[in-house]
Amino acid sequence: MTHSNNPLLVVHPSLDYARRVCSHFPNAVFIARPARAKELRTAGFRALAADLSDGRAALRCATDYALTQRLCYAGIACFVCEYLPLTALLAAGLGLPYVDVQTAALLRDKARCGALWERSGVPVPTAQRIDDLSELETFASTCSPPWIIKPIDATGSEWVLRIDDPSQLADAHTRIQHGLRERFPNDPSPAYLAQRCIQGREFGVDFFIEGQRLRILRLCEKFLVETPTQAGVVGGYCIPHLPQRLRRQLQDTLRQAARAVGMMRGIGMADLILSNDVFYLLEMAPRPGGDCLPDLCRAAFNYDPIRATCEAAIGETPRAIHWPHPRRPLCALHLMSDREGTIQQIDFSALRAHGSFYKLIEAYCEPGDTLRHWAGSYEDRIVASCLAYCPDSSGLADLWRELSDAVHITFANELEPNPL
Repeated sequence: MTHSNNPLLVVHPSLDYARRVCSHFPNAVFIARPARAKELRTAGFRALAADLSDGRAALRCATDYALTQRLCYAGIACFVCEYLPLTALLAAGLGLPYVDVQTAALLRDKARCGALWERSGVPVPTAQRIDDLSELETFASTCSPPWIIKPIDATGSEWVLRIDDPSQLADAHTRIQHGLRERFPNDPSPAYLAQRCIQGREFGVDFFIEGQRLRILRLCEKFLVETPTQAGVVGGYCIPHLPQRLRRQLQDTLRQAARAVGMMRGIGMADLILSNDVFYLLEMAPRPGGDCLPDLCRAAFNYDPIRATCEAAIGETPRAIHWPHPRRPLCALHLMSDREGTIQQIDFSALRAHGSFYKLIEAYCEPGDTLRHWAGSYEDRIVASCLAYCPDSSGLADLWRELSDAVHITFANELEPNPL
């Protein structure tokens, strides 16, 4: 495949993602915050240092580089949720195809986005923006428990709490506002989102949309770990089988939702819950799924979401992926510790020797790091991620526990259990 000689511009990638981008687009240019830009330049990449909190300054930096180097950017891409609105602003300023600024901002606002989808006929959980405890109590009186509360614009697992009983409402409200005040110290009473908890199977999807056509590139089912007071604790991902009628419904739901927010072309991801044969949309973003999913996709489907996103960014169409039929029966797992403390030693040899082990994706911890159980994010208890053989997803919970226990950790100081 021949790509343009003009470079792709990528916003604030990790070092790992930069390597993967450059394996297919060696002339890529990265724009990042100064510390990340220095790290990328040290590794040999072309990286521009910019204040990414200032859209005009970032645009001026990217424009000045293009002028001095006498080049035009072939396209723009971003894999980091927090910088998707900035990427849309840069795209608009540089005249590059991307979702527009309004769409990018809308997709970061779970309250506004959910309300728009509901008005457009897309199935979504009943939800409401919450500013104070009385509003939460009123919302809870309108639908039966359990309820979920979460930040309106945060990423991943941050402060996603589950409430099973009205007696827990006040404590949950206090906890999420305390956590959000750490992020927004100038807001004494930050708003958040309350949702009715839809009981069902949870899925994550990558898709490519081009006008009226939408093609699913990746479908994974989430293995959720039951954790008191927390929701959405993802232990891993497996590759499900869905009948054709549900696959068609999934495509129709995604197409309707993408068009409702003005997303007309490019790679996107979405999270949904299947309940009583209806897909309920939770969120959508103009990027592919991250975390351990790129490794799972490449090994199971021969689908590289990083490459596909970059191809779409320069106007190419990602090749067809036969996602219902993986070439290997693999799952991706977050290996977690049920203990807390500062790590003295960590040993992966028993994990590597396990009969179901396929590949260690990444070790997130090393000696000196601290594992923590708390309500703010379950990611602080993840030790590593790996791929494993999983011909039958009904055994996934046992496999997750076995492989998590196969990571042997010695703690320098073990903390008392921290109630969630």
